[in-house]
Amino acid sequence: YAGIVCVGTVAKALGTAHTFLCGWHFGTQMRAYCARAICEKVLRLDLAACRWSIGEIVNMLAVDTNYLLMFSPMAAWVVMEMVQHQHLH
Repeated sequence: YAGIVCVGTVAKALGTAHTFLCGWHFGTQMRAYCARAICEKVLRLDLAACRWSIGEIVNMLAVDTNYLLMFSPMAAWVVMEMVQHQHLH
């Protein structure tokens, strides 16, 4: 019985780690895509005529894109829970 408990615990830990890794990988990609889009947009702007300051643009690149990265692992768990719930019913 103890062996079954250990195997189940390890399997659950591996599944959780895999879900987290998939979410983290997706978040890293989304952060890179958003940072590139922001940089391309900024390069086309005339900053003298723009209503954004350099600080606001740097904030978008550093902080706001990092929110995507931090949100993605949790989003992966939410999606997996919805998929599992759908298969059970």
